[in-house]
Amino acid sequence: MAWQLAYHKLNGDLVGEIHDAKSRSLKFKLNQACTAEFKLDVRNPMVSKLFLNGGEGFILAYQDGTLRLTAEIMADQLATAPVPGQRTPSLQVNAVETMWPVLQGRLLGKSLQGHSISAIDRGGAMQFALVYGLNAESPTGIDSGSHADSSTVSGGPWHYKPFMELVQELSASINGFDFWQTPQDPSVAGLTGLFNDAPVRGTTVTGAIFEFGVGKANARDYGWNIDRQYLANRCFALPSSFPDNAGLGVAEDEDSASITARGLREVVIPQDLLDADLRQALAEEHVAVRKTPQQRFSVNPVAGPKAPTAFDDYDIGDIIEARIVDQGVVFLNAAVRVYGIQVDIDDNGLETDTLTLVDE
Repeated sequence: MAWQLAYHKLNGDLVGEIHDAKSRSLKFKLNQACTAEFKLDVRNPMVSKLFLNGGEGFILAYQDGTLRLTAEIMADQLATAPVPGQRTPSLQVNAVETMWPVLQGRLLGKSLQGHSISAIDRGGAMQFALVYGLNAESPTGIDSGSHADSSTVSGGPWHYKPFMELVQELSASINGFDFWQTPQDPSVAGLTGLFNDAPVRGTTVTGAIFEFGVGKANARDYGWNIDRQYLANRCFALPSSFPDNAGLGVAEDEDSASITARGLREVVIPQDLLDADLRQALAEEHVAVRKTPQQRFSVNPVAGPKAPTAFDDYDIGDIIEARIVDQGVVFLNAAVRVYGIQVDIDDNGLETDTLTLVDE
């Protein structure tokens, strides 16, 4: 696969393709911000163009001509040489998928009445607020994309609530939704992305199989990590402004089997919700995820035709098959979901993909 990077001004105008970028890394995640980062030799002509535009703009990442990411530059850092003539200074560029900084910087409920929703689909409520709330006031560059109903909800009022913060709260429950951005070229219609939501993103891909130590042997290595840091088997969700709103009740959930096995681990979930149903769903979701230590599996495909190709043969949210057998020990043999794809490209253009197979 060949990846190309392009730089656009904030008004959408194309400045040009970025050549000779070093340490390129693209990270694609489920329900989290996708990112791009790279370095440029200070002698690269694109460095002066970046600084002429105040270091601002958009980075577009293409895979074999297909747009995969539109990201807003969030930080530029020029590292000077410690000793003149010994090392060439380089510019580090970090960019984040546009809907995250843009929609986190837009507020709902900027009035005494606040923003409320009543018996409406969770994802649909956010699509409606985006189009008829945020964009009606001032265009965000993010438009409504695909939508599929997940579950209905009532809630609010929220006052001066960041849009993306509410998206994350409404999507995080067991009956919530997945959401993602379809990247757009800002020079075409002034848009940088489309906001999509569905109960579950992705499909089961029967032909995407990764195997280490067995079968196709198309995984060069793997990672397995167990983390007990966020273990919790009894979770509380207090109403906003507790104890002033103590009459609204405290939402609580627990897992008795985990308590018996590991002892009681309690936590109060940080959130800003008044609605009892939302808080109860949030408590149940936290217990479901945190009642056992978090296990993280990662599989790193080999380069070449033996391994399925990211974004063509499988994508974020898809269900694939993974088998890890090392020294006769079966670590993994299951259908797993792709929660993340990291693409690293070295200075010689060699691509290395890493798959995250557990939610982070």
